[in-house]
Amino acid sequence: TYTFHIENLTPNTKYYYVAYIVYQSKRNTSATQNFTTLPKFPVADMVDLGLSVKWASWNIGASSAQEYGSYIAWGDSTGENSSYVNDEYPNDMSDISGTKYDVATRQWGGEWRMPTPTEWKELDSLTTKEIVTLDNGVKAYKLTSTKNNNTIYIPRGGYETKNGKDAVNSEADYWTSENTAQSWAKGIKIGKVSSTFESQDEKGWHMLI
Repeated sequence: TYTFHIENLTPNTKYYYVAYIVYQSKRNTSATQNFTTLPKFPVADMVDLGLSVKWASWNIGASSAQEYGSYIAWGDSTGENSSYVNDEYPNDMSDISGTKYDVATRQWGGEWRMPTPTEWKELDSLTTKEIVTLDNGVKAYKLTSTKNNNTIYIPRGGYETKNGKDAVNSEADYWTSENTAQSWAKGIKIGKVSSTFESQDEKGWHMLI
């Protein structure tokens, strides 16, 4: 039995390999094998709320609904860019949902993508909201579908700038997929009574997705 350690592989990617042995100057090769690397961020379950799209059971960067997830700049498909400089993020398309700039698509796979403002509005209008405290102290909105009574949790994680995190446990600030200008993109601020869908947030701010 031989074990090999291979570094610098891309997460959530299928790789193919063959084994071979050279005997008496002749190479004998095995059948092609393959393996798929694990995703960098644990992939959520899809929850059917009876809406036009299914929603994730937790945020990107979380491993359960009990966690906030990663604070990510708009258009950072790696989910790991720590820069708050707006110009480091894309401006060449009006909507990045499902594109190379979409962190959900790149990290969770092609059946996932960032929600558009329209999809956020649908979620907001067809669910009831209850403020709850989860097991680890995270405050979240429990959204219950008026269509089928299924639920998801939206942590109130606030946002992060170069000055640190703000509004944690008091605001639910999330990115949508829409670009608005060189330095700005559309965010959403979810409220129990009313929500704001047209907020213009700096791309370099780090928010939940």
